[in-house]
Amino acid sequence: MNNSANTNLFTVGKTGDIVATGSVSGTNLLTTGSQGLQIKNGVSTNASINQAGAISCTSLSINSLLIRQYKEVVALNQTAATGNITGGGGAVGGWSYSYTGSGGHIKISISITCYVATAPLIKSWYIYKDSAQAASGTFYFNYANVHTALPILTFIDTTRSTTAATWTVQVQSNIYVDTNDRCTMTIAEF
Repeated sequence: MNNSANTNLFTVGKTGDIVATGSVSGTNLLTTGSQGLQIKNGVSTNASINQAGAISCTSLSINSLLIRQYKEVVALNQTAATGNITGGGGAVGGWSYSYTGSGGHIKISISITCYVATAPLIKSWYIYKDSAQAASGTFYFNYANVHTALPILTFIDTTRSTTAATWTVQVQSNIYVDTNDRCTMTIAEF
């Protein structure tokens, strides 16, 4: 391919490689194969570069780069329940937190204590986002009337919300929570 000065802009090698000796511009530049796009002597762009594999270079100049921050909040730290759940199930008083996202994925983790009045028994606890169940955990209680630390329950919200959401801990019926029980809730955004 030649330009108006009759000099080569591109040459095609024996293996099908295309080598540009001048600048390359266009709406889309598409490559296939395992090698992807290899740039030997520099490139400038006024648009996005999306690359599925690694990009390597010896020098890189960037005017603007967006990297999402990782932010973690300890929303509740060993917080006591503010009331008793006496076996009827539902939301636990004092175990909720309102968080406003900044457009990233949100990971919420809860750790709670509670007990059952009869055992053995299999019961569940939940993470709610606003009024919708987001995650659930199930536990086998061996002992009655023993405050028990349940395994950490984690949920990742991928909606990239920028509005406030209230995260709440709820328990199934026949799980008891009183003011001796505690909840730790962490919220991380990435």
